[in-house]
Amino acid sequence: MEFAQAWLAEGPPYYGDSEFKDKGEMYRCGGRFDKEKKLWKAIDKDSFVNMVQSGKWTPQGVDGPIAVRVIQLQFQKMQEEKSKKAYQEAVAKNKNKKPELTPEQVEEKARKEAGIPDDKPEELERLAKDGITQVMIRKTFNWGTLGPKSGKSDALRVLCGLKWNIITVEEVRTGVLKESFVDRNARRMREEREAKLRAEGKWIPAKKQKVHRLPEPAKKPVDPYSREGAKIFYEQQAAPEPEPQHQEMPRIYNQADFKWLPDTVCSVCKAPVTDQFMDCQCAIDGAAWARCGKCGEKYRVDERVGMWNRNKLCGCSGKKSGRAS
Repeated sequence: MEFAQAWLAEGPPYYGDSEFKDKGEMYRCGGRFDKEKKLWKAIDKDSFVNMVQSGKWTPQGVDGPIAVRVIQLQFQKMQEEKSKKAYQEAVAKNKNKKPELTPEQVEEKARKEAGIPDDKPEELERLAKDGITQVMIRKTFNWGTLGPKSGKSDALRVLCGLKWNIITVEEVRTGVLKESFVDRNARRMREEREAKLRAEGKWIPAKKQKVHRLPEPAKKPVDPYSREGAKIFYEQQAAPEPEPQHQEMPRIYNQADFKWLPDTVCSVCKAPVTDQFMDCQCAIDGAAWARCGKCGEKYRVDERVGMWNRNKLCGCSGKKSGRAS
């Protein structure tokens, strides 16, 4: 084992012998052929293990199975050290990691950093007349429409917002902003403009106003050699081709009047007379068949048929003249 460790410590390539017929297997295992030494070599430990385990390559200077066992033990030891190191790093990271703060602690920390003072009794008293409690006031801490937080209490910010019509009493009670300050200001300006135009008699309803839109810019042709052009090309190639629409062929017969009959059996050779070939085994002797145009049965039309042969007549009337189809 120690000799195999020292031999492997010299490093690749590792040379060995193999037969010429096994060259395909050697290439699949990762081996390479050295033209100067006329030997197969393993360029790393992975290919060394694969070539030895294939049973078609013998390393020179060391026992192959023992060397493979040494490599496996080294790999196992390396994996254990790697896992141990990762565990130690995770423990050190969790040890230095600060505990996560709750939403209440985060808000309290932000209040302390911003230097927000406590609510004054007279401010709370003024808001209480509108039915606004201190719990409702505290929920407006993160409302950006009320302006900066530093140096102002929550009650003072709410009073300023109500004074300047930035928020409403209903929004403070419910704790939900229905309309931002920008939207509310824009709506107020629209209403003032509409009232002014109505007073001057120049107001036009929105449905009758003409909307002037700029024409859409012309699309530039896509470069087929660009990334976008290649994407469009592959999408077109991958698109399924439309299935051809099959047109129904016109019927050449009345399906309601058509009657399918079994094949006629020759009374001499006992062979069926099919619609495809219209003959039987008696064709060697000159037998010929025809089909009746009325009943559809087949009958013999050659001169060799006997007078008492039952295949001489069809099934409708027994006359064959003018009935062959």
